[in-house]
Order: sequence, then structure tokens, then C-alpha cells
Amino acid sequence: MRFNNKGLTLIELLLVIALIGIISIIAIPQIKSYDYDLDSDSKKLYMDICYIRTMAMTEGEDYKIKLSDGFYEVLNGNKLIRKELFSKICDIESDIGNKTIKFRHTGLLDTKLNTKNIVIKLVNKKNNKYKKIVIVSYTGKILLENEV
Repeated sequence: MRFNNKGLTLIELLLVIALIGIISIIAIPQIKSYDYDLDSDSKKLYMDICYIRTMAMTEGEDYKIKLSDGFYEVLNGNKLIRKELFSKICDIESDIGNKTIKFRHTGLLDTKLNTKNIVIKLVNKKNNKYKKIVIVSYTGKILLENEV
């Protein structure tokens, strides 16, 4: 007696589909929205810092950013240009005394005898990941760094 062994049984087919499902759940990383919020907030602040530096160099006007808990403001003198809110999961840490970022017409930081780099850290409250924005005092260069 000879059996025809062509094809798969229903049980074999279900097992293969179940294994592929389990492997794909493990292998495909899940994108968390709060990681996106941290990226978005840090890039917005970074771009606004670059903007005020460029405006101070090209127009020579008094552009600055004031950092606060939960938001920051972009100002031209005392005139509010834009107010940006951070997402609810982001916290800001900074070593700036008066929490104001301002550049001279040369592109260097406008600080009083402060030779220290400015570090602004945006921290995700849920998983403690963070992004750092570093402004180099001697060159005015602005860096956006990922979590160390």
C-alpha cells in the first residue's frame, strides 16, 4: 500500500502560521509614540536655537529663547514671535542660570564671561531617555546629541 505524501496537513499549516506570528511579534520592534514626541520636541528646540543664531548674525537684532517648565518662547526683543509647548512626557533640564539663550552678531553666545558650554537636556519621563542640545561657547556651534 502506497500513500500519496503531497501537500501539508491542516495541523502542520496552522503550526507554521503560528510560529511565523510569534517570531514576527518578537522580531519587529514597536515604535512608541513618546519616543517620537521626544525627537520632535528636541528637533523643534534645536531648529529654533539655530534660527535665533542665524537671525542675530544676519539682522543683528535681539533674538532670544526663554526656557520654562513645559514650554519655551522665541522672542525678538520683548516681542513674542512664537510659543512652543513641550509634550506632556518631556521634561527640560538646563544649566542656564536665567534660562535665556541669546547670541551676538558674531554667532557666539551672549554671556557675561561664561566660558562654559550650555547644555539643555530634554528627558522622557516614561523611560528616562533623553536628547541633549549643546551650545559650544567658543564657537557658537549647536549640537543635537542622542542619549549617551
